[in-house]
Amino acid sequence: MPPESALFLSLLYVLIAGLLAFVLYRLVAPSDSAHRDVAIPRRWGAWGIAAATVTMFPRVLNRAFDVDAIALWVLGVLVWSAAAFIAGLAWSRVGIKNSNKPSKATPNVTSNSAPLRPDSQSNGSSNSDAVFWKEAILELESQGRNLALWAKVFAQNEGNEPAAKAAYITARKEQLEHAHILLKAEEAKKAAEIRIEEAKRFLENAGYTITAANESSETSVVSGEQLISLAESVRKRSKPPHLRRSR
Repeated sequence: MPPESALFLSLLYVLIAGLLAFVLYRLVAPSDSAHRDVAIPRRWGAWGIAAATVTMFPRVLNRAFDVDAIALWVLGVLVWSAAAFIAGLAWSRVGIKNSNKPSKATPNVTSNSAPLRPDSQSNGSSNSDAVFWKEAILELESQGRNLALWAKVFAQNEGNEPAAKAAYITARKEQLEHAHILLKAEEAKKAAEIRIEEAKRFLENAGYTITAANESSETSVVSGEQLISLAESVRKRSKPPHLRRSR
C-alpha cells in the first residue's frame, strides 16, 4: 500500500475512533442537574472510555474488526473507565468534605444568632431588604452556611444544587429579616420598660401617688403609657386631678 494511502487510512481510523469516543462520552456523562456525588465520578469515567476508544479503536479498524483487537479494546475501556471512575469518586468525596467545613473567616450564622443590622441611615425599607439578601448570599458563598437549612432545601430540590442555592438564599433572607424584626421588638420592649421604671421613680421622688379619680380606692391600675404621660405632666408642673401629693 502506498504511504499516502496508509496515512489517509490512519487519519480516517482516528477520526472514526474520535466520533465513537464522543458518542460514548455523551451516553455515559451525567446531565448538568446531576448531584455532585454522581456527576464527578461518571464524568471522569466517561473521559476514561473516550480516551481508551481514541487510542485503541483505530487498531480494531486496522485489523478489520479482529476478535482479539475488539477484546483488547473492550478490556481497555473497562480498565480505563473503572480507574477514572474511582479517581473521580475520591475527588468528589474530598471536595464535599472541604465544602462542609465552616469558613474560619466567616462564622456559621444560625437562625438563632444575631442578624446583620441594617444601617440606621439607610433610605427606606428597600435598602434594609438588600442588606438581608447580601448577608444570605455572602453566607452561602463563604461556605459558612446554616447546615440544617441547606440540608432541607437540598432535599426538597432533589439534589439540584443551583435550585437548592436559590431556595437557600430566599429562605435564609427571610430568617435574617424575621430575626431582625424580633430583635428590634425586644429592644423596643426593653426601652419602654426602662421609661416606665424611670416614670415610676420620678413620681415617687416627687411625692405623688396614683389614686382613683373617685377616691374610693387607694390606687388605680394604669398602663405604662399613662405612667409616662403622668410623669411628663408633673415635669411640666401640670398636675392632673387624679394625682395627689402623698402625706
